[in-house]
Amino acid sequence: MKVAIPLLRESLTDPIEPRLGRAPVFALVDLDTDEVQWLHSEQETSAHGSGTQTAQRLASNGAEIVLCRQIGPNALEGLSAAGIGVYQAPTGSPPWGAHLKATKKKED
Repeated sequence: MKVAIPLLRESLTDPIEPRLGRAPVFALVDLDTDEVQWLHSEQETSAHGSGTQTAQRLASNGAEIVLCRQIGPNALEGLSAAGIGVYQAPTGSPPWGAHLKATKKKED
């Protein structure tokens, strides 16, 4: 299972970027292999459509779940249409590692 996490930079210890469509980088974490792929955003500064474009890009890179703090209606619609699950991340520092393991456990 691949989980996409919006971040400010390539660091798994950083807090989750609050704006999904404007995140500069995404960690695409494969929970089966623990491999991490970094996807750099091209929508960070776009005026419109960043959520929809982000959803399409995550889908084309195999994301099955997105862990985010906030999500706009267009991004949510695009992710849902692609069959990608959306989970709200805890606020603050990244306890998202434990959250990912709990998510994986639910899916098994």
